[in-house]
Amino acid sequence: MKNILISGATSYIGLALCAHFIKMGCSVHVVVRPTTNLSRLKLLSTAPNIHIDKGSAQCFANIFEITKPDIVYHLATMYLREHTPKDIEQMVISNILFGTRLIDAMCNANIPNLIYAGTFGQHYGEYGRESQNLNAATKEAFRSIVNYYIDSNCLKATQITLFDIYGPGDWRSRFIDAIWECQKTESPLLLPSEDLPIDLVYIDDAVLAFVQAGQFLFTNAQNVQKEYCVSSGNQYLLSEVIEKFETVVGSQLKKNWGKFTIPERAPKTLWRGEQVPGWKATVSLEEGIYRLVKFKG
Repeated sequence: MKNILISGATSYIGLALCAHFIKMGCSVHVVVRPTTNLSRLKLLSTAPNIHIDKGSAQCFANIFEITKPDIVYHLATMYLREHTPKDIEQMVISNILFGTRLIDAMCNANIPNLIYAGTFGQHYGEYGRESQNLNAATKEAFRSIVNYYIDSNCLKATQITLFDIYGPGDWRSRFIDAIWECQKTESPLLLPSEDLPIDLVYIDDAVLAFVQAGQFLFTNAQNVQKEYCVSSGNQYLLSEVIEKFETVVGSQLKKNWGKFTIPERAPKTLWRGEQVPGWKATVSLEEGIYRLVKFKG
């Protein structure tokens, strides 16, 4: 795996994956939309090769003719925990149409290896067979489309199902960052009406899971779809995460429970699936919090 193509490269995990492959000396190509903000890519030690997808079938065909990647990492997505009617079209375009165009072009170019990101929200309900929200439903629809291309004997694919990824430099609004902000400003941490479970995976571990899954897929000749989850191996309640944070920083936070009602379909238990072969999380929650606090200063 020396020639890599990544969609969603400007996402938090996409940037970290680009940085990893660049450090390993790989030729890294990224496919972006014309409106994508490329400023974060410029912060990498070496700029990846950037290719603009203008929305046509021929455009993707040209990209694959130029890049000829050993493997494609498809991370591009539109995530919303709760959608509104105006979000539906863009979510379907981002989570289904874009990916379908991508894998169809891969098959036409005889590029068989695909790693793509899923979400634990695809495993909602008592038996883990329902979708938690529309985002998860579109992810599940895309998985069905991937299965079609696998059955057509032109694709090998692995879904990497993610839980909550955190770490330094994350610009997204995450629970662990909200704790840090409240600790820094000495303001109360606003919490939901119930103590919910969460599975937090440090960014370095998540990147290595994608890399290991890619290596496993690249060397495996089977045309079957696999799904692996990227889990820390631990489920914590929100209150337990807060306690670990307080232990690391050596101070107590002000906590204000019940400030907002949890969504109706918020999971009370988290699905557990098969881990990536040869991979397990190595950064404990305490160590991850320590690194995050040190980075933020």
